[in-house]
Amino acid sequence: MEKSKDNNKIDFIIPSVSQLEGRFLFIDDKVLRGNLARTFQYIHLLIHLEDDLEEKELKSSIHKDMILHTAIIIESCLHYCLGKAFFLDLCKEDVMPFDWIVTTEHVTHDISDIEKIIGLKMKKERHKYGRQTNFIVINRVAKQVGILDEPLFKKSEELREMRNRIHLGGLISIEDYQKKDSENAFKTAKKIIERIEFIIHNRSL
Repeated sequence: MEKSKDNNKIDFIIPSVSQLEGRFLFIDDKVLRGNLARTFQYIHLLIHLEDDLEEKELKSSIHKDMILHTAIIIESCLHYCLGKAFFLDLCKEDVMPFDWIVTTEHVTHDISDIEKIIGLKMKKERHKYGRQTNFIVINRVAKQVGILDEPLFKKSEELREMRNRIHLGGLISIEDYQKKDSENAFKTAKKIIERIEFIIHNRSL
């Protein structure tokens, strides 16, 4: 990846989406592969932008954005791998956790205009793997079935928690992100993607 200056304008040479799709050839889903490549391309752009900035606050924002998008890539790849493991019968869906589902709800007593007692009937049902399966469930099940070992699980959880903490509404103080933070996210992503690639190619956990 090269960089050239022309009339004070900086032009970046960034890999194309089709080139970056090559990193995700283990994924059969063309839509997912294309979206991952686009996200990866955006991270490449952010890396170049960060190199040319000196303002600390802007650099921190760029590292934060890189961490968020790296977490998206990891979550998406793990989600795909888990679905593939179920499809290939490498593990059973009975590893999914249980959820409490409300089946009946009724008001048993009105206390006042702003208070009431409600009776609930709930049923315990196994969580169904699907598009709505969230990152924390994906991580825990991935560890349980052997997609992630303990060290990789901890790294993935650290990234998930960092992603959640980054949301502005949940911050109680101003947090600065540095190059080491985004680089650690990249290292985690590399190890997890290599693990997923190995599992899919070998059809074995």
